Formats: sequence, structure tokens, C-alpha cells
Amino acid sequence: MALREWITTAQFTAHVGTALARRFYDEDLDGTPDATEMTRLKINATSYVAGYLRGNYSLTAIDVAVAAESINEVTRLTLDVAEWMACKRYPEVALNKNWIDLKTESDKELKALRKAETRLDIVGAPEPAANVGGDHTIGDPDTYEESTYSPAFGWGTSDF
Repeated sequence: MALREWITTAQFTAHVGTALARRFYDEDLDGTPDATEMTRLKINATSYVAGYLRGNYSLTAIDVAVAAESINEVTRLTLDVAEWMACKRYPEVALNKNWIDLKTESDKELKALRKAETRLDIVGAPEPAANVGGDHTIGDPDTYEESTYSPAFGWGTSDF
């Protein structure tokens, strides 16, 4: 299932400013960002954020929450990603915005969300269960080295 775009052209324009949005994506000089270019940006930014969220969250539930406008954090993060993507594409337009710094900051926030150090601004779905992110190990429970622990079988009992 393809995700819907998690941001709109109007939200992107409000996020970066009307003048900058036009300079980024108004290729035909009609005063508004071009639909084709904006659609590509929105899909790319949504896919980038979804890649970070996929492990912990149901993307379908996030899609529904974004459509209902009940979850702002995903929209904000997607707008941040769209901003650095636009700045990367047109560095000559984004004179005072370094896309690398913008990307570093948004990646830091997305990684914290992925590691469950932060949470989305919603209670219940699509928030994951409390045990998401648990650690599974095999091997010696004292050293956590796999090569040092082998199951022992003897006299009808076993150690797994």
C-alpha cells in the first residue's frame, strides 16, 4: 500500500515561507510552486520519515492519524525533511540555510524517535507497545558471548 503524502504544499509553503517556496519550486514562474515538483518532494520526504518510523510504528495508523490531523509530530518532522531536501536541491536559493545542518538535526530527531527515546504526540495508536525495543540475546547470560555458551543435555534434563 502506498502512503499518502504526510504534508501539503500549503504546509511546506508556510514552513519555509512563501518567497522561498516559490524560488525553490516555481519553475514556470506563475507565482506558485509547481505541482509536479512539489508532489515529488512530498513523496520523498514522506518516504524518508516513514523509513525511520517503520520499525516501531504502524505506517497505516500514522497515515490515518496524519489524515485526521491528530498527530502533529510526524507532519513537523516531514516538513523539516522536505526543507533540507529542497535546500540540497537548490543550494543557490537557500543562501542562509545549510542543508547538511538541517539534515543532521532532523536525522537526530528521527533517530531518537526510532530508538524510542522520544514519542509521537499522541496517546494510543499508533504508539507502539511498551515493550517495543526489547533486547534479545543468546549465549552465555553472564558474558553475552554466543561462542561460550552451548546447551548441555544430560540425564533427562536439558539447558536451553
